[in-house]
Amino acid sequence: MRTLSTEQMYQIIVDKTDQLPSLPSIVYELLALVNDSMASLKAYEDLISRDPSLALQVLKMANSAFYGVPGETDSIQKAITYLGTEKIYQIAITATVFENLEADDSRFFRIREFWQHSFVTALCSEQLALELNFENRSSAFLSGLLHDVGKIVFQIFNSESWNQICAYAQQQETSVFDAENNLNALKHTEIGYRVCQKWNFPKEVLLAIRHHHDYDKDFSSHYSADQVKLIDIVSLANILSHTLNIGHSGYNIRTEVPLEIVERQNISRKRWVDFLMRLRDQLEASESVMASLLEN
Repeated sequence: MRTLSTEQMYQIIVDKTDQLPSLPSIVYELLALVNDSMASLKAYEDLISRDPSLALQVLKMANSAFYGVPGETDSIQKAITYLGTEKIYQIAITATVFENLEADDSRFFRIREFWQHSFVTALCSEQLALELNFENRSSAFLSGLLHDVGKIVFQIFNSESWNQICAYAQQQETSVFDAENNLNALKHTEIGYRVCQKWNFPKEVLLAIRHHHDYDKDFSSHYSADQVKLIDIVSLANILSHTLNIGHSGYNIRTEVPLEIVERQNISRKRWVDFLMRLRDQLEASESVMASLLEN
């Protein structure tokens, strides 16, 4: 029996994603809007109102404790006016991705906890982008939201291998990424990169997904300064999410903040502590968003 190469195994999994529901065109239209500085509030209202299911989710989240439109509202226009286009983008993109990527629970995978980890990583990425003067905060949020999408694809199409990797990580008290390397298994980062490439997400998002565990690698000669910064942002956000123990994405192990990232991004201890204090306030009500998104 012919042994498949690693490249062939990746391609098989990526090809299987044809069985998943296609991401609706509204995802890409939202990306275009948020990157268009001339886009009007009316353009957002028209786009979201076109999809009744999405409009309902946007209103539910806008009225949650986390986003908190005062007095509650049943108006997309009011929600956009109060929250602004970036927050509306976050709500809409999160609701759409959650709705279109589902997987069965297993010993090491709980879909609710997976999306909670992903959402918190997205929020941390956005706040880090603000702290580190990274201009495209929408890309930071999207990269954080999708950083572990390879894990959900792994769970859907090769759950046996995924559970073996997680069991090994638990037994050895190591990270899933290190377990993948030690077992010479397919890597969730590469699966996520290839799947999101197939879905035509922006290059900087793809690179952040692919490299968010490559703390010790210097990509400055390969990628632009902004691309390197986004990789570091998502790497830190992922570590923060695990450290805060919010959500779950396989087998979690706490990781120290990598010195390489601290030096590259010139983050002092005081700056980091101050940031964590502000971040805590941002995350306190995130559970209400998850409840809104994942309730039956």
